[in-house]
Amino acid sequence: MDGTIVDSFDAQHLRPYAAELFHALRQSGSVIHIWSAGGVAHARTVVERHGLTHHVAGFHDKNPGPDGRWEMPAELRDHGDVVCVDDQPDRLPTASRHIRVFPYLHANPHDRDLAAVLKEVPE
Repeated sequence: MDGTIVDSFDAQHLRPYAAELFHALRQSGSVIHIWSAGGVAHARTVVERHGLTHHVAGFHDKNPGPDGRWEMPAELRDHGDVVCVDDQPDRLPTASRHIRVFPYLHANPHDRDLAAVLKEVPE
């Protein structure tokens, strides 16, 4: 979440196109889960702050596995098609598809990384 949909500095700034992406994903029938190395409470607080809670089906801790990659949350392991959007794709679970975005470090109204992801959402 931090550095992907909000700035990694203080999570106060929603990345451009994040709200549009969440809306498009929900319209396409996708189920959105948020995970954060900052924990479930942090993730929920940030998503609430930005008015996106109604789009999110679940919140999860981002836990490192023994191989150094993030572990897939147990609730998502049996889902067939999991797509992770992250600014650290080398650490994502191997059992998921990955979409890399550049880290969103601070407020930048000119950032367009999520606009590219938005174009990939099926209608």
